Amino acid sequence: MKKTRDNRYLLQKYGGLAFQFVGGIAIGIFLGKYLDGKIFHSRALLIWILPLLVIFVLLYALIKDVMKK
Repeated sequence: MKKTRDNRYLLQKYGGLAFQFVGGIAIGIFLGKYLDGKIFHSRALLIWILPLLVIFVLLYALIKDVMKK
């Protein structure tokens, strides 16, 4: 019974992290597209920078969480 509870905990924990990745990247893309349209009319700069920034921050949080154990 304990093993099932541990597996459910890990599934919830890392499943939530996956949704954070997807949501963060989506928000970064849409925000980057919006800001590129307002600031840089001819270049798509922020549409690349913001999602990459989100990925690096979330990877840092993941590594920090895994190293804690």
